[in-house]
Parts: sequence; structure tokens; C-alpha cells
Amino acid sequence: MEPRSWHLTRAGRVLCIVGIGIGIATSMTGDRMLGCIFWSMLSTLTVAAVRSRRNLAGLQAHRLLPDELFAGLPAAGNLVLTTTRAHPSRQVRVQEQGMATTAWFDLLPGHERAACRVRWRLSPRGPVRLTGLFLRSSYPFGLFSRQRLLPLPATLMVYPHPEGREGVRIRSGQGEQDEAHARGSGQGDFQGLREYVAGDPVRRLHWPTTARTGRAMVVVRGAQAARAVIIEVAEGRGADWERALSAAAAGIQRHAAAGDAVGLRLGGELLEPRPAEEWRRVLLETLARAERREE
Repeated sequence: MEPRSWHLTRAGRVLCIVGIGIGIATSMTGDRMLGCIFWSMLSTLTVAAVRSRRNLAGLQAHRLLPDELFAGLPAAGNLVLTTTRAHPSRQVRVQEQGMATTAWFDLLPGHERAACRVRWRLSPRGPVRLTGLFLRSSYPFGLFSRQRLLPLPATLMVYPHPEGREGVRIRSGQGEQDEAHARGSGQGDFQGLREYVAGDPVRRLHWPTTARTGRAMVVVRGAQAARAVIIEVAEGRGADWERALSAAAAGIQRHAAAGDAVGLRLGGELLEPRPAEEWRRVLLETLARAERREE
């Protein structure tokens, strides 16, 4: 059920109760001073009601989310408000429907837009549907709290939380080989440097560059750059199955960052290794859409 579009705040209720009392006293005594106070309070309530409604009128909103979303991890992006009329809006809070994601806009000039940095935390993995944004404000005077729901449907693909160690097979020109041996060989032509990822041998660190940049950098050689890696998802059910998918997602991220061609074996299906960035997303989406296996 959609919440009502407005309600009196605590301050508004107090003002109404006091105003009613003063109105009764005015009618009984005929005191002109009390009458002036009563009509001033009534005018204040009327102005607050009209301006609070106008404050949220003509506002449009949209989201700017990152290209990749992982279950349980904060995703930094922006909520954007645009005013479509000449008069400004003030003190507007925007909240994602059904979520804690909130942005605050103190002043939005007429015919302008403003963005506020926010974080989404989405779960579970797979397609996640967003429905809309709530706009809320108690401007002016804090007597009325107004609310508008802006329908803004969107379906997002949320990848499994990348965490854990996956089963891996390394392919080379001579067939499969042990991952530790391939990583530790240190053979091949120098290809460049990249940032350290979990699982890289310490012996491959390039200490001069690491000291200069303050970031751990490792040497990439031809042998490592040309590896073909197959991520194998362990069978399981319930929480074990979800952990296996998370470990596979972590492996895809790690090996893709290392420049490896990455493939995936999931439920008897094999997706052959490819080095393309688009292929990495295909593999992550395959994990996100994997069937849910209850205990």
C-alpha cells in the first residue's frame, strides 16, 4: 500500500492544537489580540500547506549506477534531481523505495539539476528490480511532511559476491598444468607491470615500482599473459552452492585482472576460455543467473 502523500509533523500537530484552543478562547471572550494570534496561526498553516505541496511539484529524478554490481557490496553512484519549473525546491530527501539508499538536496534552483553521491547495497545475486524513488520534504516551517512516489522501474543484474578460492585448471600449449607451477615459473618475455592480485607469488613483485607508486606491482611475462584458465564451480546445495558461485566470481575477477583467458565449468557445461573483457561479464552473468539450489 502506498503511504499517504502528506501528514502533519509533531510541530504541526502542536500548532493545530494550540490554534484550536486560541480559537475557542477568542469566540468565548471576543479578545481582539487572541483573534489576531488565531488568524496568524491559521495563515501560517495555510501557507505551509500550499508551499509544501508546490515544493515537490515538477521534480524529476534518475539514477546513475556503476556498470557492475556485486551482491552485498556497496555500489557508489548518484541520485539526480531535475526541476522542470522556474521556482526552486528546498530540503528534499530522495530515498530508493524499499531500500536505505538516501540522498539530501538542500536547494535545487529552477530549471536546473543536481546530483548527490550515494551507495546502493543490492542482494541477492541475479536480476534485481528497482521500482521507484520517494521524494520527501517538510519545507517550509516543518509543519507538513510531504511525499511523492516517482515510478522509476529498472532491472539490474547483480553478480555473486566475489569471495573465496575457486577450483582452477590452467591450460598451456602442452596441456593442463598445475596453477602454482605456472604462476611461479617466471619465464617468458617481459610484457609489463600490473597491480598485485590475490594469489600472485611474492617473487613476481617489482619492488622499485612498488616503492615508487605505493601500490604493489607485479611483473607480467609472456608465459603468464597467455594462460588459459578454467574456473570450476564445485557442486553443492544451499549455502555451499552460493559459496561456490562466490568463489568462482572471485576467480574470474582475479584471473581476468591478471590478463588470463578465462573459461567456466558450471553444472556440466563448459564455456571455453576467452581473453575479452566482454567475455568476463558473460561469465559473471552466467554465475548470477545460475539456478538456486535449496537444501
